[in-house]
Amino acid sequence: MGEEFQIDPIYIDGPYGLPVNRFKDAGDSAAEFFTIACLTKNFTRKWSYYQGVTPLRHPNANYWWGLPERFSRDQFIPVLCAVLNNPESNEAFACSHWFWGQHRSKGFLFAWNKFSNGPRPRRKTPDFTGPEVWGLWARIWAEKFSFTRFFFLCFCDLETLISAIHWRLGRKDQVTRNHMLSTLMSYKHLPTPISVLAYKITPWPKLIEKWSRHCQDVYAIDTSYLFAKEVDYLNYIK
Repeated sequence: MGEEFQIDPIYIDGPYGLPVNRFKDAGDSAAEFFTIACLTKNFTRKWSYYQGVTPLRHPNANYWWGLPERFSRDQFIPVLCAVLNNPESNEAFACSHWFWGQHRSKGFLFAWNKFSNGPRPRRKTPDFTGPEVWGLWARIWAEKFSFTRFFFLCFCDLETLISAIHWRLGRKDQVTRNHMLSTLMSYKHLPTPISVLAYKITPWPKLIEKWSRHCQDVYAIDTSYLFAKEVDYLNYIK
């Protein structure tokens, strides 16, 4: 976990003190909050604000992002990465237990987004969470090495490796955040040969640049600098 990150107040909503975009849209608030909590010393509290009847994108129920059953896989992965990278945090410990119970109720298979984003939602199939999420859970709850856990993590890390290959071959979109988070955390915590390979073949400069452009396009906090620092740190210590 790095140093404290200075956030322009324009990207913080007044009533809650949580991240939003420049126009106070909080649809991506949970993912932004937990990404920053994972990679910096910011947001050591308020983790429970994203816990409602089901996980919430933001606690303000006056807008669609504060309603239950809108929480997707792309919001969930930053939560797990933040928990994994804050092992001594009481907030992280409590958060992990709450989300564990919530995910268990889904059979560890699905996220909570039964409805699409926006003020006029339509019913949809929730996101399949899949092996990458299971691998993050296994790392969170790991207490000691075991061959069973090692082979299970190798299986789970295959999804991250496939994603890394996809990005290296030229995937077009700019939303690289979750791949970068998952790859960093699986390389940093209980790495396997598969997660190391995923880290090594991920085109970090290109993905960081893509994420910076995306943040600018949606007027959100540009967290690309945090990913660059974390990559530099891991390359230095390993």
